[in-house]
Amino acid sequence: MKPGEVLTFQYPNKSTHATGYLKRFSLLNLALGWLIDRDRLIAGQAEGWVYFQPYYVNGTAYGGLFANGPGLNRYLQALVDPAGPFIQYANEISASGKDTRIGRVSLGWYKGLLNGNTYFAHAGGGGGFYCEIRFYPEIKQTSVIMTNRTGVSNESLLDEIDLPHFK
Repeated sequence: MKPGEVLTFQYPNKSTHATGYLKRFSLLNLALGWLIDRDRLIAGQAEGWVYFQPYYVNGTAYGGLFANGPGLNRYLQALVDPAGPFIQYANEISASGKDTRIGRVSLGWYKGLLNGNTYFAHAGGGGGFYCEIRFYPEIKQTSVIMTNRTGVSNESLLDEIDLPHFK
């Protein structure tokens, strides 16, 4: 890793860790009320948002990765480097044996198509954070979007960011 790049499972210094937010008046906030210990995880509220205490999801199998844009970009560049550990993704096959072409592939990755360019994407996040990464193996391009707000999917935003680069 180069200076300034972060990609680790080690909990960072709390003073440099972003604060996570969730819209106060949302269905997701209502649902999380049943799923998390609010007294322990929610620090307060301000201007239509609730904000989280700094916390660590202890378990790399389902989360716990700490990263910044440059760190995730380095990871994605390694995936598209012909000399690197490029993973060959196979399309998911339906129960009837049909190749799905676009959709889920493996290892939590999804396959999509934007303006004729195939991409592979993976999303992650937790209370107060959302991230989606995408790489286009044929044109060796990568995209990263990171927010300090709870999210479910921002594919349309990545499409808006990436599309102008294909015109």
